[in-house]
Amino acid sequence: MNKTPASADAQPASSKRLVVGSIAAVIVAVLLLVTVVLPAQYGIDPTGAGRAMGLTALSSSGTITFEVTDVIGGNEVIRTVEIADAATQPRGIPAGCKPGSVGDAERGDRPQ
Repeated sequence: MNKTPASADAQPASSKRLVVGSIAAVIVAVLLLVTVVLPAQYGIDPTGAGRAMGLTALSSSGTITFEVTDVIGGNEVIRTVEIADAATQPRGIPAGCKPGSVGDAERGDRPQ
């Protein structure tokens, strides 16, 4: 009636198994870095896998361009609007704003 759980009988992992498991984890991490992270984040695609999966398009930022249709009094005006990506904006400037158009929050400046 007194049974011990199966985990109590299990032996701890040997050093060899720990080393092999650690090496396998490092290999998987490097493969993911080269095939997924670098193409998506930085546009670096040494294997071509990022382009095949469409990940390099994620890194091509800078400005976002879209068309806006203004309808005022029955007149349609289509204009193109470009908004700077938040990653390329200087620190303290809200996304989509040009430097100098808003105050720098850290210095307490106000727009003129």
